[in-house]
Amino acid sequence: MLDHSGRVDLANESARELLGFEDESLQGSDVAPYVPILYRMLKNPRSAANLRTNVECKAQRRNGEVFLAHVWLSTYHHLARSGAGRCDLGTPAKACAIARVRASIR
Repeated sequence: MLDHSGRVDLANESARELLGFEDESLQGSDVAPYVPILYRMLKNPRSAANLRTNVECKAQRRNGEVFLAHVWLSTYHHLARSGAGRCDLGTPAKACAIARVRASIR
């Protein structure tokens, strides 16, 4: 899962291994250096509407190795929450994303 700024909120073990983070957490990392299309799609004005798509693109592991990836992406919007856990209706909703990245085998 990606937050509105393109940082990883949640990643499973497979994602960490695919991108070369075997021994470290991927959480909080900027996704742009590894899967640039995810960041660009999240910042695209069309993500203001809920977006679902899949693409084949280049991705890069932490060690610099480039690979062909299949990416599935869904954007969604959330309202900011106040300290009491209630939605702050005065704050605009921000696009976030759920993504699945898989290395292509060719």
